[in-house]
Amino acid sequence: MKTKQLSDKISFESPSPGLNRKRHRVEQFEDSLELEKKRLHVECLREELESKKMSNYKQRSELGLPASLTVHFDGRPCTLKNEAALLTEEEDEFTDFY
Repeated sequence: MKTKQLSDKISFESPSPGLNRKRHRVEQFEDSLELEKKRLHVECLREELESKKMSNYKQRSELGLPASLTVHFDGRPCTLKNEAALLTEEEDEFTDFY
């Protein structure tokens, strides 16, 4: 009976400090692996995005469209160069008003 109580007591005691250090190192290693996995995933997504951009530029040039990106201002599509021209026109109108 005493042997069973003693074995139960030992199994509920905290593990040795050496085991805790090893467990902590394993957890750190697992965390670093997870971070590396996420970094590689982000890198793959960036490469995929670059590939899609290049494909988009090729398609635009084949269609004879400008290779610059298109942005929407007030719901109408325009190139960034046109956008800058529109903003300066609006500023001129504003200064003329006052």
